[in-house]
Amino acid sequence: LRSKKDKFQFDHTSLQWQSWTGSIPNGAVSIYNEEYKRTEYVAKCGLQPGFYSPSLDRYCHYPCGCEERRAGSFEILVNKDNFEFLEWKPDSYGKVPENAVKTLEGHDTYVARGKYGLGKVHASHKVFYYPWNGKEYKSSHYEVLTFRRDTIKEEIVDVKYKTNGVQIMKILRRSSTNTNLSISTKASITAGTPSVASATVEMGREESFGFNEGRTRTESISRSVKVEHEVPPRHSCTVKMEARMFSADIPFTAQLRRTYRNGKTATTTITGTYKGVQVGEVLAVVDPCHALKDSFIHTLQGYYRERKLMK
Repeated sequence: LRSKKDKFQFDHTSLQWQSWTGSIPNGAVSIYNEEYKRTEYVAKCGLQPGFYSPSLDRYCHYPCGCEERRAGSFEILVNKDNFEFLEWKPDSYGKVPENAVKTLEGHDTYVARGKYGLGKVHASHKVFYYPWNGKEYKSSHYEVLTFRRDTIKEEIVDVKYKTNGVQIMKILRRSSTNTNLSISTKASITAGTPSVASATVEMGREESFGFNEGRTRTESISRSVKVEHEVPPRHSCTVKMEARMFSADIPFTAQLRRTYRNGKTATTTITGTYKGVQVGEVLAVVDPCHALKDSFIHTLQGYYRERKLMK
């Protein structure tokens, strides 16, 4: 999915390719190259993975067309809040492990590293390419950058509603997150529930419940209204209950906390919207009474006679 020209987020993770702006962004993914004693950041130019090293120069170096190329306009791989658990996994001959980091969905170039630093696996070429000393070199064995999916628990906590400027409209309750992250079916959310059934927003007590993306949470509330009305003989009256509804969309921020199977945890900030529709008050409305027709009265009389005989 491409939301902006300078960002590409893939596989519903917090990983993003961000345009180089002259400074290393927080969460930039890097390795330490033991061979050359320098830090290298995962970078790419177009679809070509490579590296950027501030101790070397201000360019992205990448292998392409049998040579080492460099570009001043490039993108850096960023792991926002270091939320994703990243691993380098060994592989060979163009194969890649599950959840390998690629340059773009639909393409078969993956981020990888070898003895001499960062480069790319071109799956269809069945080889690993890396830049060195002005040329493009290749190797059959390498390590591929991957992200883990084996989460055992996800929690949405520290929910903060932005109620300033919220317009309450008179007229189910639903919370949705705006994050592109994939939220598992085991996720839970702990938050107070806003009450919008009045002119102001009031917060209910904090509680926890299961949560899926786009999930609607509905509570049943019983209401009763007592009404007395004198009905003339041989007349019928209709009593209606009218409910006044209130609705509001309330933005919020929260912390998404993830626990992996190996026991490690990570936290990142997400945003969302609480969509509330609630009953504010219930009124009883009595319509004007009208006289019953003789035929209807006879029918009722016959019905009650039959009931009496049956007894």
